[in-house]
Amino acid sequence: MKKKRTSIKWKILTPVLIVNIIVCATMGSILGIRMSNTTSELAAQQALVAARITSKAVNVDEIIRLNPGEEHTDLYIDAAAALDAARTEAGVRYAYTLTTDGTQVYYGVEAAMEEPIGSVFEEDYEYLAPAFAGEEILDPTIYYTDDGVLISCYVPLYDSNGNVISILGCDYDAQEIANKGRTNTTLVIGCTLWGIVFIAIASVLSISRVLRPLKDAEEIANKIRICDLTFEGEAVYSNDEIGTLAHAFHTVADSLKEIITDIRYQLGEMRDGNYCVKSRCPDLYIGDYAEIEN
Repeated sequence: MKKKRTSIKWKILTPVLIVNIIVCATMGSILGIRMSNTTSELAAQQALVAARITSKAVNVDEIIRLNPGEEHTDLYIDAAAALDAARTEAGVRYAYTLTTDGTQVYYGVEAAMEEPIGSVFEEDYEYLAPAFAGEEILDPTIYYTDDGVLISCYVPLYDSNGNVISILGCDYDAQEIANKGRTNTTLVIGCTLWGIVFIAIASVLSISRVLRPLKDAEEIANKIRICDLTFEGEAVYSNDEIGTLAHAFHTVADSLKEIITDIRYQLGEMRDGNYCVKSRCPDLYIGDYAEIEN
């Protein structure tokens, strides 16, 4: 059974396109990851700055006087209102103070006034212990929740004596930054795809141009095989090995055509009785063709 022939163009193009796709996809993935990480780091830094700004609205010496069940007192309402105004201006979605007894963490004043004083906070004490020791905690992860796109951080709150008596938790609204991140990701994907398409088109055109002389040589070889030495159109050459091959096929075809024409001439002369006729192109009868002339 005759096997299906694969064009040399596709034998060259297939690995070239595969390599280009892998390279473009890899570079696009790396760039996308770097941009995603940069977006998260930017959001985290903005969240931390917003938390620091919001913490300035907290009167620590007053909130430590609040006890469970005093959520409806003027002191709590004023503290929550000040915290709410500060978090709104800073772009924070949720703001709340936290206290601890060394084993668990509890809500203090919450800007939204939803959680009562003393209710248990969801984070473990071990995670927040550095904040109660005076360190800022920043989680660079962007969380996509039902309440919005948030990034959390915690900053210590000091009393007038410089002691940490509470911490401020802030859930920063990272929606705008997340949207920019998605836009950048879409842009990277689009550029990667366009890059693959552009490289594919350029590769096809370039290889097709390089192989044109080879195609021309193939056509000449097929015509020689069926003893057809009539060629139409101009020869296609290129300044490389393929061009040299195509030129060689044209030279062979032209030489065969001249030899056949010369043989026809000599036979015609001998038919007319001129047995002393000479070849008009003796320089072509070289190699194995020399026996024909002799």
